[in-house]
Amino acid sequence: MFTIEDKEYDENNLSDKGKYALIQLKNIGTEQTALNLKFNNLKVLGNHYSSLLKEELPKDKEKQSDKKETK
Repeated sequence: MFTIEDKEYDENNLSDKGKYALIQLKNIGTEQTALNLKFNNLKVLGNHYSSLLKEELPKDKEKQSDKKETK
């Protein structure tokens, strides 16, 4: 059983072409979920490494850059 536009249908009543379309839609949904999970993980990793990099920036260089900009 599957639902489209608030109506339930039995996939056994579909033509071969309809069954193929349903399988493709299920695969697309699965892949979208996997990509969303991967994207969210990459955002977390990106934020982590960005924070790590900011902590590792040389402190003296920041102060020298600020002095050059004010001149």
